[in-house]
Amino acid sequence: GSDTTGNSVDVTMRQMYIDWLVPNTDIKVRMGRHAFDLPSYASVSPMIADLVAAGVVVSVPFADRYNVTGFWTRMARGANGLGDVTDVNAPKYDLFGLVGNAAFDGLTVSPWAIYGSKGDAEGFEPSNLTAQGNISGAGRANIMIFGAGMEWKPFDPVTLALDVAYGRSHYSDSHDQEGWYAVGKAAYALDFAEPAIMGWYASGDKKGRPENSGQIPIIYGDFNGTSTYFDN
Repeated sequence: GSDTTGNSVDVTMRQMYIDWLVPNTDIKVRMGRHAFDLPSYASVSPMIADLVAAGVVVSVPFADRYNVTGFWTRMARGANGLGDVTDVNAPKYDLFGLVGNAAFDGLTVSPWAIYGSKGDAEGFEPSNLTAQGNISGAGRANIMIFGAGMEWKPFDPVTLALDVAYGRSHYSDSHDQEGWYAVGKAAYALDFAEPAIMGWYASGDKKGRPENSGQIPIIYGDFNGTSTYFDN
């Protein structure tokens, strides 16, 4: 960003991207800096990744019920030995992933998988994209996370939803990180409101083990159980 006010405050860009279709197909492509999140049915926002970053997303529909989306996101760039983050050979923090979606009568299922590669660096820019997660081990990190979201409407007005995920992060210079979480919801729609019962659980650290070692790897989480009266 740049300072346009004279008070040493940077003006930064939130989002800027291009959407286009592959000619003569229904394949959609988005390129640039844009919002990115994972499927979330039981909660308002996903625990693993809910962010704005630069990257490419390609979405391929199959018939009317199926869709597969692949993506690459550059989370951040690390500094080289001289502290320079503009060096093209400096360590990088990249994410690659696939998200599937299958929609049937009353049932939607969305499995997904992420692979992340985080280089060994003292600091990354922009730091805000690395500060909110828990990928805190030493050295190079190889991150693998698998999950799925599901929403089922067995009959009107009942809705059941479930989000689950398991992940592991291998660090070159410290203890590995591994964990899981699950969020469930049962809702009943009324004319004036939709009361729901929610529950969630996530694995945690065990006594005598390093910090975060028992937690699922979180890229940039923003978990909210509900849209109101909830602060993560």
